[in-house]
Amino acid sequence: MIVSQLGKRGFRRVSPCFDEPALKTTFNISVKHYSPHTVFSTMPLQKVVVNNRIEMQSYFEKTPKMSTHLLGLAIVVTDRCNNDNSFRIWCREPTNHFLQSFSLQYHSIVTYLTQFTNTSRKLPKLDFIIVPDHTTPNNSISWGMLLVKESWITDVEKNEIQKVKLTGFLAHEMAKQWLLPFGPSKWSDMWLNDGLALYFKAHILGQLYGKLQSLDFITPNVHKCFRLDDIRSEKNILYYTESSSEIDLMEFWFVADKSKTL
Repeated sequence: MIVSQLGKRGFRRVSPCFDEPALKTTFNISVKHYSPHTVFSTMPLQKVVVNNRIEMQSYFEKTPKMSTHLLGLAIVVTDRCNNDNSFRIWCREPTNHFLQSFSLQYHSIVTYLTQFTNTSRKLPKLDFIIVPDHTTPNNSISWGMLLVKESWITDVEKNEIQKVKLTGFLAHEMAKQWLLPFGPSKWSDMWLNDGLALYFKAHILGQLYGKLQSLDFITPNVHKCFRLDDIRSEKNILYYTESSSEIDLMEFWFVADKSKTL
C-alpha cells in the first residue's frame, strides 16, 4: 500500500515547482503498478493498459487547474463496495447496512453544502477508501479522495457516538473538498478555509442530529480564544508566514479553534 503524504510543501520533492496556493496548473497522471492493486488519484480513471501478466498502467483524466498541495495518489489492494459513481466506497469486507446508511448521509451532506454555498461540486467523483488500522493516516488534503481506518466503521450502527463521529468526519472532509477550488492565494490565509469547513461540519451535524445542538460550540470557543490571545508566545491568526516551517503552524489546534469561531 502506498499513500501520498505531500502536505503543503512536499510536492517540491516530487517535481520542480512553485508550491504557493495562488499558482495552479493541470495534471495528467499515469501510474505503472502491479495487477492486484487499485490506483486512486484526484480525477476518475480514464483507461488501463495491460503491459504483461503482472504489470499495468493506469491513466487518469486531466485535472482542473489546481495547486500542487491538493494532488493525491494512493495504491491499495481493495475492491469496489457500492454502485454510486459520484461517491465510490472501497473496502476489503463490505457491510451492506453501513454502505447504505453512509451513502445516504453523503448525499444529505452534498445537499446541505449545495444550499449553503450556492455552488456545485467541482470534481465528478469522491473515492472513500477504507484502509487497515496499521496504515498511517493521510494527513494531507487530497482533492477527490478520503481515507478512513477500518476500526472507525466497525459496529458503527450499534455505537451512536462512533456513528456521529464518523458523520462529523465526513461532513468536515466534504466541506474542505467543497471549498478547495475557492481557497485563498496565501498560506497565511488558509485558516479561512479550515474555519469554514469546521463551521459547516457543526451546522450539518446540527441538521442531521438536531438534539446535538452542535453550533453551541461557539460560546466556549470564544472564551478559549480570549485566553489564547493573552499568551504572548501564540501567533496571531492573521500573521504572514515568513518561512516554510511556519506554514505548518496553520494547522495547530489553537488556529482551528479561532478560525471556526470567527
